[in-house]
Amino acid sequence: MRTIALGLGGLLILGISPAYGQQAPSVSPLVAGLVEAVNSDDEAAMRSWVTAHRAAEGSDTAEEILGLLKQVAASSDDLTIVQPTRSSSLVGAWVQTPQGRRGAVRLRPSKEDPDKFEAVVLSAAPRPYPRPLLDRPATSAELTAAITDRIDFAVASGDFSGVVLVMKDDRVILSRADGDTGAGEPMSLSTRFHTGSMGKMFTAVAIGQLMERGALRLDTTLAEILPDYPNRDFASKVTIGQLLNHTAGLGGLFERASYDNNRPYEKVGDLLPSFAADELRFQPGEGGLYSNEGFIVLGAVIEKLSGESYYDYVQREIFARAGMKDTAFDRAGDAPNRRAVGMKFDDADPLGLGRRRPNTEIIGYRGNSCGGVFSTAEDMLRFLHALKAGKLTSSAMAEQLTTKTNEVSGGYALGFQVRSSPGGRTIRGHSGGGPHSGINADARLIWENGYAYAVLGNYDSPFAQTLGRDIADMLASQE
Repeated sequence: MRTIALGLGGLLILGISPAYGQQAPSVSPLVAGLVEAVNSDDEAAMRSWVTAHRAAEGSDTAEEILGLLKQVAASSDDLTIVQPTRSSSLVGAWVQTPQGRRGAVRLRPSKEDPDKFEAVVLSAAPRPYPRPLLDRPATSAELTAAITDRIDFAVASGDFSGVVLVMKDDRVILSRADGDTGAGEPMSLSTRFHTGSMGKMFTAVAIGQLMERGALRLDTTLAEILPDYPNRDFASKVTIGQLLNHTAGLGGLFERASYDNNRPYEKVGDLLPSFAADELRFQPGEGGLYSNEGFIVLGAVIEKLSGESYYDYVQREIFARAGMKDTAFDRAGDAPNRRAVGMKFDDADPLGLGRRRPNTEIIGYRGNSCGGVFSTAEDMLRFLHALKAGKLTSSAMAEQLTTKTNEVSGGYALGFQVRSSPGGRTIRGHSGGGPHSGINADARLIWENGYAYAVLGNYDSPFAQTLGRDIADMLASQE
């Protein structure tokens, strides 16, 4: 059941509602049919809908999907479609209960038959901001007021708990701490958050550093560095560049029965047996799929070439050089040290219509090269500014790492997510977290004008990153 709700996490966040004033897409018949079946609260009606519309190539069984729909029916009264959504691969809608709680329903239509679906993706959803975002150059006071209003709305809606920091080069424009750490203490600017997949940026920069030292190239194959990799055919074909931009054919890691999230380990390479000998999702270079496993492999590459653990290398070559004094890969059992506790919706509450609870059981032993570092908003911006300033790699390498190569996860470069603002500015960085995780964070830099922001929260995605996206668009409109 967890696979259905989380399996498209990287795609789920792409179903962004239309910008203020834009016309919404029409309601997909698939989405309308799903909502009608759930509202019937009748198992036979739900089963009939699944049987009629589930594509044979779908990854989840009919019984798994039926179980998911029954969970939604049990946790909600009549759902109303309030706004259709559409992305490059998903059709969906914001739905709302009579009590005003909202969730997101998404389906991935079959390529063979648009009346059938390959996957169902459900998540909690923040309330859409009801006012137009600032989209023109403004005074510092106007910009601060606009961002403050957007944050106030998220907090008042129960959609954000965390820290927001906005800067222009080295000048602080706004800093906010709202909500509770989950440990009975108020948030502060020094609160440390689990940042999820934001750590992929550190792995990418480490690879960039090794490239500049001549240790490897983007077209270097894995076999040239790890000749004993279990799948030798894969290792002989896949390149470092394909691992960096999610076109290698590897999977998500966390859904594998062979992966033990709580098993202690000291080197990232120790995780390779969890997946390295398994079947690929596709051959290298023949598709795109957001992949944590690809970044585990890159962590092992860094360890082999540097002769030390991934953790020691990143601490010295990235955290220390960027001045990130509050950033570390905390282990399970370490002292809390100002860490926020994630607050998640239950897996049995796919649309986030109930109460949040602590996420302590899913954190695991330790983060690694695919993510999981604990950091502060200040440290994340120190990292982005150090990267842009050429303190971690050359400026040319920083540009190469942050230039889009494909549309995986909405626009991926080499370890960085990249998108253009409505006005054409380039927004570079990364988000982290997922539905039902109690983890969501986002930090990005507008490359052309020097504005940057970090939004770190302790709720599920896409709550913090939706707020971050709106802040990014406002910052990108500035001179």
